[in-house]
Amino acid sequence: MSAAAGLDVDVALRRGTFTLEAAIGVEVGEVLAVLGPNGSGKSTLLAVVAGLLAPDRGTVRWQGRELTAGARVVNPARRRVGLLGQDPLLFPHLSVLDNVAFGPRVRGRADGSRLASEWLDRFGVGHLARRRPRELSGGQAARVALARALAADPEVLLLDEPLAALDAAAAPELRQLLAETVRDHALTTVLVSHDVLDAALLADRVAVLRDGSVVEQGSRSEVLASPRTAFTAAFVGVNLVPAGYGGLVPAARASAAPATQLRFRPAAVVLASERQRTANCWQARVRWLEPATGGVRVRLTTPEPSEAPDVLADVDPAAVDDTWLRPDALVWAHVPAEAVSGV
Repeated sequence: MSAAAGLDVDVALRRGTFTLEAAIGVEVGEVLAVLGPNGSGKSTLLAVVAGLLAPDRGTVRWQGRELTAGARVVNPARRRVGLLGQDPLLFPHLSVLDNVAFGPRVRGRADGSRLASEWLDRFGVGHLARRRPRELSGGQAARVALARALAADPEVLLLDEPLAALDAAAAPELRQLLAETVRDHALTTVLVSHDVLDAALLADRVAVLRDGSVVEQGSRSEVLASPRTAFTAAFVGVNLVPAGYGGLVPAARASAAPATQLRFRPAAVVLASERQRTANCWQARVRWLEPATGGVRVRLTTPEPSEAPDVLADVDPAAVDDTWLRPDALVWAHVPAEAVSGV
């Protein structure tokens, strides 16, 4: 991406024993989701982009304007960059209306209250304008915080896991509201999350962070559906195993180029207590069971210790039978050949 096209970040920063060394680019009007587990450097990266941290080296540019060059950092207040995190950080002594009007007023807008009212109404919390933050629910506070961030008219919006602290009812509503807002306003956005669903519903492109480094980035469909690395595959919930694993053979093997890895989705894996008389069937050991969207996810490993990656299988809750499907049990796994693709 050319530096003038949008947001261009290429920085390195060491904090204690942790090192962030990452390069990302976001086109104007695009939403980039930065995924990764806790401790991978997602929040540190956003802090550098926001101007809250100075990198040891590297640059942050927005449409060709240099915001950061090593230790030289443009003040966050002059960046036109909005940052919204898990904690709404509303001013406790101000009303909801005055919280949202704060940004426009700081920028010298005489119509700050009107703008604040419009944003509050847009997010369905206009009736709370006179309340103080302590009187709000978590979902209401999150909407007010988003309204405050956008009322300041940012050119770039940074979202640091804004849904992580919300309950199961509030999170989907705010996720949909975020999706509609950034698309309607063509707002250049960087969203960091450990939840693949956020990327699936909000992002145009995805970058995956691991231990401070970008290990994979590309379009949402490329990264989520066809990950190239075992780490990304495990993180986004796709099975990626070496060719020959469990005797697996893809349906198109005869006409395709030799594959070094095989990819298949957890929903394609069928589990049984006894061996099935079919191809693509192997024995595995259950590592553990965990909740998954609409069902139960079973993590499988090889019967004997090995370097092979775990395999994920999604099963219906009604199919869970603890007489055979339980941690440390040996089971048989099967994947239809048509569900396996070579990489």
